[in-house]
Amino acid sequence: MNKLRRYWKRIELFRVISFNTGAGLLRMLFTFGTNKIIALWLGPAGTALTSQILNAIQGLQGFATLGISEAVTRYTALYRKRDNRLRLFLLRSGRMILYISALLGLFVFFLAPQVSHYLFGTRDYASLVRVMAVFSPVYAYQMLLMAVLNGLEQYRRLSIINILVHATGFVLMIFLAAALQLRGALWAVVLTPVVSFGFSLLILRPYDRHLLVAPLQNGNDKFDGFLKRLAPYLAMALTVAVMRPFFSLYIRNAIIAHFGPEGTYTAGYWDAIRKISAFYFVFIAPVFSVYYFPRLTRINDAREWISEIKRMLRHFFGWIFAGFVLVFALRRWITTLVFADDYAPVNALYGWQIAGDAIRVFSLLLAYRMWAKALSWHFVISEVGYWLLYTGLVMVFMPVGGLFGVMEAYVWANAGYLILMLIYFRKELLEGLFQPPNK
Repeated sequence: MNKLRRYWKRIELFRVISFNTGAGLLRMLFTFGTNKIIALWLGPAGTALTSQILNAIQGLQGFATLGISEAVTRYTALYRKRDNRLRLFLLRSGRMILYISALLGLFVFFLAPQVSHYLFGTRDYASLVRVMAVFSPVYAYQMLLMAVLNGLEQYRRLSIINILVHATGFVLMIFLAAALQLRGALWAVVLTPVVSFGFSLLILRPYDRHLLVAPLQNGNDKFDGFLKRLAPYLAMALTVAVMRPFFSLYIRNAIIAHFGPEGTYTAGYWDAIRKISAFYFVFIAPVFSVYYFPRLTRINDAREWISEIKRMLRHFFGWIFAGFVLVFALRRWITTLVFADDYAPVNALYGWQIAGDAIRVFSLLLAYRMWAKALSWHFVISEVGYWLLYTGLVMVFMPVGGLFGVMEAYVWANAGYLILMLIYFRKELLEGLFQPPNK
């Protein structure tokens, strides 16, 4: 029986990886097309400015949802066979998201000129920011939808929706950037989540749609015990949701300010190598979020966790590092294909980015344990520490090494984070290495 169970887990992992690979190729194709349009029509400056508005939307989503998507995934996985508990949980979490996103949207709407100036150095895009604020509930609900499907382990629908998001972004970028140039490209980024959310609703099962409609219906919306149960996830997820886009904006603005007249172009090169990284993480991240994380929510014994890590290392990590080597070997061709000849300086950044990403992949095996077991304060401290370390190293290394200093800071920040994870989980790691999992 144990052999059969292990065999089934192995087959399921391969099934997730194989389906995710096909879906990832499609997502990468659409993302490639979108970035190619920006690169050819708008250049490195367009890459930097569209990344600004994208980070702003991500920050808005994080604040609007309080970053509870991972908590929704966990409790959906736990309650998926208990229909009433699941409906009540989604009613309360969805209603809380709607309240907060509406209030946040009003706040951003009235501060649109100031937000526009912070993002673009001008108030000319205030109307764009106001539209983004109006659609804040839609952005938040899109995240809720993805989290629910993840918890229900509906891998295929989740992948299809991700493909729809990227396909929608590609089509909107073609038409709007062609008509309005940079302004049109920014509008495409703002409207993509809204249009793709509408398409996503069409492919859901009736049961899934009913779950998502629950917050709009009459029901008990007392949040006292609910918030207490969710508090650890709120602390962790809100930290991620705020830290990542805020510090990305901060570092990008620091690069623009440091390099003067060439600052926007230099920031565009930095964003370009990060987009290349995002391309191959299209294949990596879903295996962690769709396969690894839901399993960790059901694993209590440390030795079972180590067994799951070993399974990931045996069947998944070899492919990852082979992909890293291939990307580095083909870096010049990839840069020209994905962007344009103007992006040639990006070729010198691949080694640093890949080194940092390789370290990051190892740290994810440990960091997801914090999510799955709601180790909130440990996670918050480690996440805040990572971003402060990364930003501090950027400020130290950039005056000395320029853009290479920024990339070096990324590698050392990820190394520091991995060391911290190893120290924190040292007892469980040693226990799992020398004792077999429970029968």
